[in-house]
Amino acid sequence: MKPSLDDLLCARYDALFAGRNRPTSETPMGRGFACEDGWFDLIDRLCADIQAEVAKGATQPVAAQVKEKLGELRFYVHGRADPAIYALIDDAAERSGKVCEVCGRPGRLMLAGGWIHAACSEHARPVSTPLLEAPSSSQQLGARKEPP
Repeated sequence: MKPSLDDLLCARYDALFAGRNRPTSETPMGRGFACEDGWFDLIDRLCADIQAEVAKGATQPVAAQVKEKLGELRFYVHGRADPAIYALIDDAAERSGKVCEVCGRPGRLMLAGGWIHAACSEHARPVSTPLLEAPSSSQQLGARKEPP
């Protein structure tokens, strides 16, 4: 994600991204958002929803890592978060496979050269083929609490 969008998310949700400027030896979040700009709105909505849960009494999570993996958004938090927050994270991961990571328009999971990516027809990598509809990897694996 380009630095200006990274900075905007961190400014809007400073408690959630409290570790953003810490050394990478302490948190992978120190590397920033490891995804393309097209998921900015998806991440922004997720962060707003997480902070709404915190406003209702949920424990404030701190992001450990935000990245693309297997064509979907991965949003890891340090420690434990409330179940409602994990549900929001799982929902965003599932929706991300239907949003072009490059431009944010509707897309789908595609396979190209052994790599899975979420793309619209314009941003699909050369020789991409759509994947068959299947449960998202987040549904298969469940929400993770810590980065791998």
